[in-house]
Amino acid sequence: MESRTKLLLIEDNPGDARLMQIMINEAGAHLFQVDWVTRLEEGLNKLRNEEGYAAVLVDLTLPDSEGEDTIQRTLAAAPNTPVIIMTGFEDEILASRAIRRGVEDYLVKGQADGRLIYRSIRYAIQRKKLVRELREGQERYQLLAENIRDVVWRSDLQANLIDITPSVEQMLGYTPEEICRLGYAATTPEPSQKVYDQVYAEANRPENLEKAASGGLSWTFEVQLLHKDGSPRWVEERVVYLLDETRCPIGLLGVARDITERKKADQKTRIMDQRFRAAFQRAPFLMAIFDPDLKYEYINQVALDQFNLKDESGILGKPLGSIRQVVNLEEFSDSIRATLVDGRMRQLILRIIHQNQEYKVQCYLSPLPDDEGNLTRVLAAGYDITERLRWEEELKISHARYQAIVEDQTELVCRFLADGTLTFTNQAYCKYFGCTREQLVNTKFFPQIYPDDIDLVTKKIASITAENPVVTYEYRVYNAEGEVRWQQWTDRAILNDQGELIEFQSVGRDITEQKQAEMDMERMNAALRELSVRDPLTGLHNRRYLVEYIEASIARAARDGGSIGIVMMDIDHFKQYNDTYGHTAGDLLLKQLGSLMLSNMRQGDAACRYGGEEFVLVMPGASLNAATNRANQLSRLIRELHIEHHGQVLKNITVSVGTAAYPRDGKTLDDLLKAADAALYRAKEQGRDRVVSTEM
Repeated sequence: MESRTKLLLIEDNPGDARLMQIMINEAGAHLFQVDWVTRLEEGLNKLRNEEGYAAVLVDLTLPDSEGEDTIQRTLAAAPNTPVIIMTGFEDEILASRAIRRGVEDYLVKGQADGRLIYRSIRYAIQRKKLVRELREGQERYQLLAENIRDVVWRSDLQANLIDITPSVEQMLGYTPEEICRLGYAATTPEPSQKVYDQVYAEANRPENLEKAASGGLSWTFEVQLLHKDGSPRWVEERVVYLLDETRCPIGLLGVARDITERKKADQKTRIMDQRFRAAFQRAPFLMAIFDPDLKYEYINQVALDQFNLKDESGILGKPLGSIRQVVNLEEFSDSIRATLVDGRMRQLILRIIHQNQEYKVQCYLSPLPDDEGNLTRVLAAGYDITERLRWEEELKISHARYQAIVEDQTELVCRFLADGTLTFTNQAYCKYFGCTREQLVNTKFFPQIYPDDIDLVTKKIASITAENPVVTYEYRVYNAEGEVRWQQWTDRAILNDQGELIEFQSVGRDITEQKQAEMDMERMNAALRELSVRDPLTGLHNRRYLVEYIEASIARAARDGGSIGIVMMDIDHFKQYNDTYGHTAGDLLLKQLGSLMLSNMRQGDAACRYGGEEFVLVMPGASLNAATNRANQLSRLIRELHIEHHGQVLKNITVSVGTAAYPRDGKTLDDLLKAADAALYRAKEQGRDRVVSTEM
């Protein structure tokens, strides 16, 4: 059996009450259950103690109450239940006041029939429900609007702003009221205004208005807006139609997200890429970078010339096999794949056909990891060694021919005994070191070598045997002007017919420019790696570095029986600070705090930005007590930190700090950070601006 809707009737006249019940049931097809009481207090008790009344019908004149007192007491007892007032006489003034107070309807006895009463009850219930749902919806919208970080706005189809969420003040420095009063022009430069104009033009096209109900139309774009302080802000906008209850378009709904920091990071990446490409192009040897599919990602001008290509557009994105000039292509491909797998550097000699001649290139393969440490690229760098190899081959054929060749060579040639005593030098060798042949022969060449490299040269010479007769290596020397220069030497053992060592012959060349280019590239790669583990705002290490550093420190501590101190701190009321002074002041605070931490840490410690306003200091070898002492010192220094922004000295800040230590509070990364975070949470609970360790 279907349950009936409960009504409460408060009427002291039995006849009127009976008639009212009959009319309600007849008009409402007996869908209502009417509970009848004769006194107001009795009815109010029912409302307080019983649930489920859909509406209340109350007579204005009762034994224990009358008039506006009856209205006020009934509304107070049933704030969420629709109230209908009944009276025996018509009073428009009283009826108007009753409606303003919250009464749903006003019925005059004798003038109301069953259908009117039924309709009044039904509409009162529906109105109350709609009002409640509307209020709940508005509360949810208001809660969302006040807490969302993105900016949500609504406008009509003529670009008139209806409302905008409070988060616009964090993004652009204007309050919602200021934005609505000033309009888009205050924050939108002309190029960005053209983008918005285009969106509204498309939104008003008849064909798009017809499709709006399907919900499939949207616009996503990036524009540059102006903050109240004049600084630019990059914003990503997503805009959809705003529909009424009949799903007809009545305006636009937009969600704006601040992407300024992402844009700045993209700009830094582009600058680094430009610098890398410049160094890449200036390198005096062949260079190319291959992706995991062995496709060309970069190639420099020297390589283009070697492969007889006009420009890089003809080769970038194409597979390695696109260049037919490489004779030993399979060996080259296999070496690149192996480097991608194991990350080891390799070298091989490439045989290249150029203008119907074969050239040999000494090629070095180096792995290039991405930001996550994954091996995704391989750098191939090489230089033409065709002439050197050809010379070495001809040297074996005839000593006389060799003698003529070495004297005309621009490369340095010498012969020497096992103890380093020179027996021959060519003219290039003499010129390079600023001595005559008579001054050099029968003397040892070790004084010409940079002192730190003498041990390397001695070991390389000692490694030459009949089974391993050739060795190539690099070291530093002093030239004729006393400059330190890099040279590459190939030493070969000269054996008699019995396989006994007679002496060594050596061919060298100056590779200072090449080494400089290699070192420049190493510095560039090091700089790129450093950028990947640094927080660009504070200069501290980032979370990725923190994880790697703590794990490495735990491994060392576990091996050596050492300890690790962890200091985790959080800026107190940082959101309030940002809301008060603006994000630029907040960024300045974070930078100053990063500088303070860097200048107050031991060598070997690591200071990291763990989150938005959260920082972690890792102290290998430190006990919990030492970490806590350092935390107290930092807390005092931060409390005394003075920050000036736009000529205004800002309010000092405090931090809440938690400390933990390995192995006392955990033997894994997660356990240590959880322990420090728990101590930090207790510091906040105890009133902030304090240091709490795990033993407190």
